[in-house]
Amino acid sequence: MKQYYNLPASLPYLDYDSENFLSVSEFFEQCQPWLDVRDLSIIDGLANAGNIDEYVRRAEQVIPEFAEYERGLRTALASARASKLNREYIPNPSVSTGGEIERDCSEALNQPDPLLREQFLDRRRWAKLDDLAVGHFFDIRFLAVYGFKLLLLQRKKSFSRQQGVDRFTAAYNSIWAEIENHVPKSESGAIL
Repeated sequence: MKQYYNLPASLPYLDYDSENFLSVSEFFEQCQPWLDVRDLSIIDGLANAGNIDEYVRRAEQVIPEFAEYERGLRTALASARASKLNREYIPNPSVSTGGEIERDCSEALNQPDPLLREQFLDRRRWAKLDDLAVGHFFDIRFLAVYGFKLLLLQRKKSFSRQQGVDRFTAAYNSIWAEIENHVPKSESGAIL
């Protein structure tokens, strides 16, 4: 694995509470002069992923342990949500959901509101990426982890209270409209 000493050393330090950080496209621009063709194509694919799901899929060749963790986490969350709704969920048997993943899922679902739940999950993703970057301070794996952290920070920055209230109100109104259309009413319009 090729080592890149100057590039990682020149990148700003990131932590989950960072307010100022590079965009993913700025990160790619900084990588261009330093990386060989193969590694640059990996970072280019990651930079053009568009969303976290696509990034995870594309990053699998560099950080497969993270892709496995993310699949397991999503499977555990889907299973827990299905159970809560008394619905059947048949997980992919090749996806591991034990130990750390089950604990993270359980703790996330115990958060008091959806925003805190998402922030908790992103902090766990961040911690997992930190673990996977140990010993990889100057190679393509470090750069893939760095890019994913930038995506997590961009996602966090996109959350706003007003947007959450607007989405909740729209969902509530949609559900209420459906109830009104399907519930029998008296001649006066009162719900029976």
